[in-house]
Amino acid sequence: MIRWERINFPVDGNYTVEIAVDDNAKVFIGNRDGGGKKEIGNGLRDIKNEGDEVILEKKGFQGNTSVGTGPTTYTRFFKAGSYRIRVELEQIEGKPLAKGNPMAFAMDIKAPLVLQEEVISAKSWNDNPMGVAFTIKAPEPPIPQEPIPFAEGRCPRNPIWTTRFPGSSEKWYPVIHPAWSKFTNRYAMSPIPPLGQKGSEGGGIIYTTTWDIDLETSGFYGMKGTVDNGGQILVDDRVVLRGGYFTGANFAGKTRTLEGFRTENPGTNKFFLTAGTHKITVQVENKATTTYKTIEQKIFNTADWAVRQPVVESDSVEHEIVYIGLHPKNKKLNVSQDRKLIKLRDGDGNDTNSKLEILS
Repeated sequence: MIRWERINFPVDGNYTVEIAVDDNAKVFIGNRDGGGKKEIGNGLRDIKNEGDEVILEKKGFQGNTSVGTGPTTYTRFFKAGSYRIRVELEQIEGKPLAKGNPMAFAMDIKAPLVLQEEVISAKSWNDNPMGVAFTIKAPEPPIPQEPIPFAEGRCPRNPIWTTRFPGSSEKWYPVIHPAWSKFTNRYAMSPIPPLGQKGSEGGGIIYTTTWDIDLETSGFYGMKGTVDNGGQILVDDRVVLRGGYFTGANFAGKTRTLEGFRTENPGTNKFFLTAGTHKITVQVENKATTTYKTIEQKIFNTADWAVRQPVVESDSVEHEIVYIGLHPKNKKLNVSQDRKLIKLRDGDGNDTNSKLEILS
C-alpha cells in the first residue's frame, strides 16, 4: 500500500486523474482520515478509510493476457481542500521481480482550468476608490562610541577615563556647540540627542549614567571638567566635582566646581584611589525654561459671608448688625437669650470660640 497525506486540491472542479499500473491498483482519494493500521493478534493490518472517498480501480492487463491496457484517464469532481491518497497495489503471482515480473504504479492528477474574467467597475473613483500608502521608517542611527586609546610602552594611557569612553550604563550622545570651549566640545556628552524641535531640551530633569573603571595602581588621580548648565561627578558615590547654579541650585556646594562650558583649561581636583574597580557616576541637568504667567483671580472673600442680624429695641426700632470676616461655620448664627447672645465659632471643632452679648 502507498499513501500520500495532505495533498492540496486548490479549487472546486473536475480533476483529471491518469493512472498506469503493473499489475492492478485500487486508488482511494478522500478528505476524511478514517483509515490507518489496526493491531490484530501479533501483527498490524491495514483498514480502509471509513469517510467519503473517491475510489478508482485500474487493471494493468487485458483479461488473463500479457497485453497491457495502457494509461487510463478518469474525471472526478473534488471540492477544494486537503486530501489523502491511498493506493492498494496488487501483483499477480508469477515470475520474481528480478526475472521480468516488475510491479509499478504511476498517477498524474491535473487541476481544472479556472477561467477568470476581468470586469471594469462602472462606479466612479469617488464611489469606489483605490489607493495605496506606505512608509518605511529608518531605525535610529547608532550612537558613536569613541575607542579607548592605548599608550605605548610602560606608561599608562592619559587620560585614563573621559565621558566619551564606551561602557556607560546609559548611551549618551557626543555633542558639540559653537558657544562651548574646545575642552567642552572635545569631551561633552548629552543624555538626549541634539534635536531642533521646541521642548526637546529636557530642562529640569537630572540625567544619570555610570562607568566601571579598573585602575592598575593606587595613588592620587586628578579630575577636571566643565558643565552646561549644571551637574556633578561622583567616584564610588562620593562627590568629586560639582558645579552650575540655576533654578533649584541642585548642584551648588563648596566642592571644587565643574567650571563653565566656555572654560578652556578647567582646574584639576586631586583625590586618592586604590588599585582595582571603581564606579564613576555623572549627573547633568539643563536649566528649566518653563515660563509661568501670574493670573489674579478672586478665589473667595470672607466678606461674602457677612450675616445681617436685625435687633429689635423696646420702642420697636430695628438696627442691623453686620458681621464681616466670619468663618463659614457661622453662616447660621447661634443666637439665644431673646436674641441678645451670639456665639461664634472658628474652623476647629464645634465649640464656641467667642461671644457677643447685647446688654442694652
